[in-house]
Amino acid sequence: MECWWNIFNIYDVSFLMGIAKSDFVYLKKVLGLNQKEFLSRFEERLRELDLNFLARDVEPFLFDSKQQERVTSFRDYWFKR
Repeated sequence: MECWWNIFNIYDVSFLMGIAKSDFVYLKKVLGLNQKEFLSRFEERLRELDLNFLARDVEPFLFDSKQQERVTSFRDYWFKR
């Protein structure tokens, strides 16, 4: 089941990466995962997601439908950074 977490977090992560750094101390406190564990799980899940489906699903919430590309191209962006 695709859930709202996937839809909004991929878009939000793509936006926030341009203006902030990840707070792995906070993530450790909240999720109990260190940086390496968190990134490993995030990347594993990212490989599984149907980003085209998520982009279509998030479209009604975007100010500009062209911003869907943030979602569809996120996997490439993430692994090339």
